[in-house]
Amino acid sequence: MKSIINFIVILLLSGSGALMSQCLKVGDIPFKAGEKLTYTVRYTLGINFDAGEVVFNVDTLVKKGKTFFHFYSTGRSYPNYDWIFKVRDRYDVITYEKTIRPIYYHRQTDEGGYRVNNIYKFSYGKDKIYMSISHSDSIPYKDTISHIKCLRDALSSAYYLRGLDMDKMKKGQKIDMDMVLDGKIFDIGITYLGKEKVKMADTLEINTHKFVTTTIKGSIFRGGDGLYVWISDDKNKIPVKIEAYILVGKVIVYLIDYKGLKYPTDSFLYYDKGKRN
Repeated sequence: MKSIINFIVILLLSGSGALMSQCLKVGDIPFKAGEKLTYTVRYTLGINFDAGEVVFNVDTLVKKGKTFFHFYSTGRSYPNYDWIFKVRDRYDVITYEKTIRPIYYHRQTDEGGYRVNNIYKFSYGKDKIYMSISHSDSIPYKDTISHIKCLRDALSSAYYLRGLDMDKMKKGQKIDMDMVLDGKIFDIGITYLGKEKVKMADTLEINTHKFVTTTIKGSIFRGGDGLYVWISDDKNKIPVKIEAYILVGKVIVYLIDYKGLKYPTDSFLYYDKGKRN
């Protein structure tokens, strides 16, 4: 479960050449206030077990007559696994409504006793991010990042990417974007692999767009292996499954519940058990 919200929303860390190196433009906003997506985190270590749950929420707020998006996500290990590795995570981001450009970001996490409390404030007029960084294993500090026109945090990036027109993407096409994470800037490379039907249960298959990125070796990932993401092939464009190899075993994150979607789930194909062709 370590850093599992980051794991889901980053689509993770790669630096390959790309066809879209400029700031990506948001098309149709495929979500609305009230959307709630719930995922289970499954580990395969010889045996399969569901170790935790992550929830992503969309809300709006109004300040001085202007409407902003408020995205917030929580992650937690299930009580049966708290004694092994207890996780309690919370991320909050406020963005402009039409561009999904972040204004404020707050990460407050406790993962196995390792605590992080990071706050970013984005000033586009001054072209800077003002950061307060606090980790359990270091002295809290403040820092500034300049030249932030195309720079985003992890959580708003996930919603921002959902606004891309995936139907116009070609197999093998690459997307490149910059992201700030734990006070550092990373170059994110994502490759489009085309459309694929994914079996989610005995009675459910989902038509999806499939993406991959190459992970960087570190505290979670082995490095060099692909992290695969399947996004529903409908107007909602919600991530329905994520899969990656880690240092020991494999992690699969899959959608288990959804509420408040903006559009019908046209990509979800339901069957009567035992009657599917």
